[in-house]
Amino acid sequence: QYRPDERTVDVVNSTLLARNKLTVSARLYDLEGKQQFSKQSTVELPADGVVRTFNVPERAATTFLKLQLHDEAGSLLSDNFYVVPAKLADLQWDKSNYFYTPANSYADLRDLQQLPAAEVQATAERSAAPGHGLIRLTNTGSTVAFFLHAAVVRQGADEEIAPVLWNDNFISLLPGESRELSYELPAFTGGPISVKLEGWNLPSRDVAVSGIVRKAIRK
Repeated sequence: QYRPDERTVDVVNSTLLARNKLTVSARLYDLEGKQQFSKQSTVELPADGVVRTFNVPERAATTFLKLQLHDEAGSLLSDNFYVVPAKLADLQWDKSNYFYTPANSYADLRDLQQLPAAEVQATAERSAAPGHGLIRLTNTGSTVAFFLHAAVVRQGADEEIAPVLWNDNFISLLPGESRELSYELPAFTGGPISVKLEGWNLPSRDVAVSGIVRKAIRK
């Protein structure tokens, strides 16, 4: 996790088992999609413990921070994405209560309005299991595709089908990065469907759902 007040990357173990030879990595991107910082470190993580690794440099504008944690075999254990403002909110902690903390000033994220348009390739497929499907997203552009949202809708309409179970459906993609999102609809869902994809810097569009997926859906 990222600790914004100290600009540090901390690894947190909430289990009762120690983990050894974990690799934590950080990549920092500016609003143009250019990498400004990259670092990784190997950590020995005690049970129910926290290890502080390294600092992320301060920047004069809003940046995007990608953190990942892998085990010794290279399997991904944790994947976190942060929007880091140049200046944090100035909160009045002494006046905080259980539902509200007043602020002298808030973090300034207005430069996100100038985020260049993203280019995302998207395909959607059904699974052999009724009501299951998969959407594959690839950022083919040079800027961060920020705050992408996928929704299963009735074909030709904006009516989102609910309830629906996603493994994830609010994500951001770095340049060149790909993700697979799986969904599960109620068994009684009928009629043609499509996937609506939109994002902060991506215009809304419908993605047609094709035939059966040739591989198992990952939960």
